[in-house]
Amino acid sequence: MESKKNNCTTIALLANMLEYPQEDFCNKLNELNSQMENLKTKDDSITLLKDFIEFSNTHKIEELQELYIKTFEVNPVCSLYASIHLFGEESFRRSDLMARLKQAYNEYGMVFNEKELPDFIPIILRFTLYLKDEKRLEDFINRCLIKPLSTVIETLKDKSNPYKSLIEYIKIFVENNIIDLRRVHNA
Repeated sequence: MESKKNNCTTIALLANMLEYPQEDFCNKLNELNSQMENLKTKDDSITLLKDFIEFSNTHKIEELQELYIKTFEVNPVCSLYASIHLFGEESFRRSDLMARLKQAYNEYGMVFNEKELPDFIPIILRFTLYLKDEKRLEDFINRCLIKPLSTVIETLKDKSNPYKSLIEYIKIFVENNIIDLRRVHNA
């Protein structure tokens, strides 16, 4: 049961790290750092998360905000909006996906900040905690998380951007813990 709780907490904290760093970012970062002790990994992927945390702890919030904007908002190929990676910037299918996501969030009782688009990857990451159907969860994760995260990682391939480490860790964490996520929902 403790492992299930840890996975849920970790998902929420990882989603926080993908949002624009606000003044409470350091507190969220400290929570994630504390949670790292509870993370059990089958590989050395935790090093990726440690690299991101170390970088974030050694830079001012203004520097982190600037890096976030340069990484995710200036360059559309690094966007944190899943539909851009799935359908391209100018596609009618983007709005269809967003409408379906919003409907699913309402159906499963997930409240999200409607100032943000429903295909924002941190929102999608949090939504994995609400899906109960195993098949739907696996399809959803593969389509709406793994593919967009892989695209962002590939885009950041030759850069020493600390967000690359974070996104790689999130992708590995989701892939390695999908079975545990299913158990959380079926408990």
